[in-house]
Amino acid sequence: MNTDKPILKELNQRKSVRAFLEKEIEPEKLDTLWEAARWAPSFSNKQDWRYYATIGQARKKFTDILNAGNHWALKAPLLLTVTRDISSESKTESREYGTYDVALSVMSLVIEAEHQGLRAHQMAGFKEKELIRVLKMPPQETPVVIIAIGYEGSTEDLDPITKEKEMRPRIRKSIKEIVKILPSI
Repeated sequence: MNTDKPILKELNQRKSVRAFLEKEIEPEKLDTLWEAARWAPSFSNKQDWRYYATIGQARKKFTDILNAGNHWALKAPLLLTVTRDISSESKTESREYGTYDVALSVMSLVIEAEHQGLRAHQMAGFKEKELIRVLKMPPQETPVVIIAIGYEGSTEDLDPITKEKEMRPRIRKSIKEIVKILPSI
């Protein structure tokens, strides 16, 4: 266990790997991922997220989309592009809930992936204009993240720089650094 206190196994073991097996994901597992993403909490139940699943040979289109440092992701059997519908007014004061909702949906999907024995790695390193063009996104959608999903592979197939990143210890800030308990007022 990586945590100081016991938490859900899927939260504890979650890791953003860079080494994937070139093994397709079973259709029933994909169906559970879509369901997990679909049932995430959403501001006023707007569900402003959209998922573009790129499987098989279509992943080659991402060679010119992903930043060079993310080309390891091309081996993952599934590349998911998650977008947000920006035409929806998911806003309270200055807070735009649409992006928050997308994050909740992605986290639901990532935890379900772990539950199914898969790994997921989320990336912001991509060329947005090229992604929009290749996926033929409508103008009311904006890309938020690309997620590589698949079965964990061997780090031996990674280039030296990526392998070094993969071998770094998985650490988190202490609870005292991230939580402030306020005294009674």
